Amino acid sequence: MKVKLLSILLLCLSFSSSASQLDELKDLYDSTFSRDNSFCHYNKYNFELQIRSIDRYSESNDRDYGEYPFLNQQGLSYKVNFNTQNIGRYRFIYAKEKECTKTLSVPYNSEEINLLFAKDARPYPDQLVVLRYNPALKAVTLLEHTQIPIIDYYRINDAVIFSSYIPKTEMGRMQFEGMPFSHISSALPVWRSFDGKIIKIETGITFQEFEWKHYFKNLEEFKAEFAWSEKDKFFHKNQFELIINSQLRKRCIKIADEWRCRSF
Repeated sequence: MKVKLLSILLLCLSFSSSASQLDELKDLYDSTFSRDNSFCHYNKYNFELQIRSIDRYSESNDRDYGEYPFLNQQGLSYKVNFNTQNIGRYRFIYAKEKECTKTLSVPYNSEEINLLFAKDARPYPDQLVVLRYNPALKAVTLLEHTQIPIIDYYRINDAVIFSSYIPKTEMGRMQFEGMPFSHISSALPVWRSFDGKIIKIETGITFQEFEWKHYFKNLEEFKAEFAWSEKDKFFHKNQFELIINSQLRKRCIKIADEWRCRSF
């Protein structure tokens, strides 16, 4: 299912949406309250993004979220239709970029820019939403709810690198070489990139960011352990096992069905 979803995303992010995603709704704009805003400049055009809400006040953990994303340009306010049911709450993915003052963005071409939002998915991590905008035409050319969590992130040149890691850890006890060890089974933290056109898993960055990478000989062994498929561009194994004995100061990770140990 995950492989299928990723394949769909690669296709969806490569073509434009034909449906109108902007409505000029001044009355709604005037009757709601600003949660956050970001000023943007692209292709010689200035515009402002706003997250607005029907609630004047909110709890501290809700203050950046709103039901109504708006785009203001040349004195007009346009509501961004993130979905047909108008259900959901959104926020900016905070970043200071040369294109936008407060939200993460990635150029698509010389005329269009990808503006990145996060959809509230609590109690799970917020999910990435991609809005592609042409400021000259005042038109949204792509709107994609990726359903991929975005947690940690940074931008390199014209690409965003982000982690979708949701902690899934199980702990127990086991005997190893006649001694008791704590046993930990955990999910592999996967890193992806978005270059403005497609989202893909970055094997090299996933390896470099992996806390226990020094137990592996190289990237190729890491890819083999987690069943990386060049065809699917996906890790088919997403769990790893650790055992730790603090008194012995010994830590081991299971690689190729064998425990590989180091002292710490």
